[in-house]
Amino acid sequence: HAGTIKNVVICPSDRKMRNTNWDLEVYASPDYAFKSVSSNSATQQFMDRKDSSETARVSFSAGFRIVKPINDHFSIKTGLNYSQINEAFTYRTENEIKTTTVITVRNITLANGTTVTVSDTSILQQIGFKTNTVKNRYKSIDVPVLLGYQFGNDDFRIGINAGLMINLSSWYQGVILDTALTATPITKDNNVVYKNNIGLGIYTGINISKRINYNTSIFAEPYLRYNLSNMTTPQSSYNQRMTIGGLAIGLKFNLNNR
Repeated sequence: HAGTIKNVVICPSDRKMRNTNWDLEVYASPDYAFKSVSSNSATQQFMDRKDSSETARVSFSAGFRIVKPINDHFSIKTGLNYSQINEAFTYRTENEIKTTTVITVRNITLANGTTVTVSDTSILQQIGFKTNTVKNRYKSIDVPVLLGYQFGNDDFRIGINAGLMINLSSWYQGVILDTALTATPITKDNNVVYKNNIGLGIYTGINISKRINYNTSIFAEPYLRYNLSNMTTPQSSYNQRMTIGGLAIGLKFNLNNR
């Protein structure tokens, strides 16, 4: 009798095919910068005044990362990251003149009983100091090169990302103290204190992700970034570098629609 031969096709599991896929992560992060400052040639008076004049404010980062899985646990990530460190700078300007116009109105009764209204105008000037607060911005564009390790199931995963942040460009806007303790504005094009490239930084973060549909996950990643070099030039009277802590929140998309 004639037999029937069945064709059997064995498909590899979704998990085993992951290393052929590409993912995209987009994120934004509130940040806080921890500043380290030391004297190069600055006086102690300058260092004290600088410390009391500058106050850290909430900062932010945003960017994207292309993810290439190596296997079910390891992946390589790179992309583009924009960071802005915010700082309040408070300084005092002396010999500020405040001018106030004073108008005095009087009613005078004459001998014949008539009331006359007399108006006098005078100018009052007060000389003193004025407290000013401006917002300093330290901006940078970086390329992350990270190695990721994660574990868990398809719906919930925990991982670690670590690697380097390669700075492409840095620029600064705001007001700083010069060596004469005078507030001096700086811009991207008028700056001899801060570098336009701060080199390499070390990045480490803990990634927690939850799948929300077949191709999309939401994730949160608390992280720490430590810059390996000073952000100030060798000619500056002080050395300064930043360590940044943040919480990246974003979405991860599978680009292959697996």
